[in-house]
Amino acid sequence: MKPRICVTTYVYGDRYQLYIPIAVWSIKKMYPEYDVMIFLHGKLNIELKEILIKLDLYEKIKILENVFSDCPNMSPYKAQALRWVLWDDSFTSYDYIYFIDIDMFYIKEPVPLHEQHEFHMKRTGLPFDNMRRIVVVREFSLKRQILRLAVLIKRHKIKYIVRYFINFRKDIYKLSGLHFVKVKEYYQVFTKNKILYYRNLIYDGSYVKFGENDEAYLYYIMKDLNFDVDRLAAQNFKNPYEHTDFRNYTKDLFRPTHGIHMGDYRDGYSMDRIKLILKTPAQQYYKNYIESVLLEDKEFVNFLNVLPKYINKYFQRYFQLSGIMTFK
Repeated sequence: MKPRICVTTYVYGDRYQLYIPIAVWSIKKMYPEYDVMIFLHGKLNIELKEILIKLDLYEKIKILENVFSDCPNMSPYKAQALRWVLWDDSFTSYDYIYFIDIDMFYIKEPVPLHEQHEFHMKRTGLPFDNMRRIVVVREFSLKRQILRLAVLIKRHKIKYIVRYFINFRKDIYKLSGLHFVKVKEYYQVFTKNKILYYRNLIYDGSYVKFGENDEAYLYYIMKDLNFDVDRLAAQNFKNPYEHTDFRNYTKDLFRPTHGIHMGDYRDGYSMDRIKLILKTPAQQYYKNYIESVLLEDKEFVNFLNVLPKYINKYFQRYFQLSGIMTFK
């Protein structure tokens, strides 16, 4: 029997809702057998609902509205952390759940996404798949420390930031924002009561003392649940995109994006960084797939034509920078 897979995330703010058609269309196009469940802080924008209907997607996905709408002093930073404590009773009907970023365009790979992570989880022995990011604070310059403190003060209450700097480890340990879990084993440990406990730490703002952002908080949660998180390989910052190669599921360091991160093509991103990303083996594969498969597909052309202008411009920028200039 084929495993049941759910792809999900939490979306906060009208601007981030605009990315929903990108993620949903590409997932259902590349992996039609996967279910998609989108949790929204508010209600779905009417324009986006119409776009999803035009793309014949609205009835094929599950959208839950007004999730965590009772969170005090809600912010983008709390919203990012809240995706780790999502729950719907239907979760138990799945074999695997993949928590994603909403600003992704997925591409079908030679080995299906879930099979890659199945194999890699057997390698680590953990009921979830991710990678560690270790930021060595003692190597920060004074200027970088001051900038880091300024960002934290802007985002969070000062009392928790002070506790963080006084009590927390010198080095910052994180997981990444893409989190693949094996449902039965994962939620046997991460029970509803524990989900509620960690959710309440986000609600009152005290989660910051366990890590300066949502990725550090996820590391803390997994560690606090007694998962041996250190079995996961750590990102190699000398070769910062080594982990993105989807062929590396037989190796220790593995955490692919499985597609194009459209957020990389927003205004203000470093051109040097974009050039490095586009040269990676995974991104070369995705580019070739678009040129040889998607540009020949009328559904893809129609998809681009109905996207909000704000989102379509990122596709156009991606096409330009990657050398995909015109439709065939």
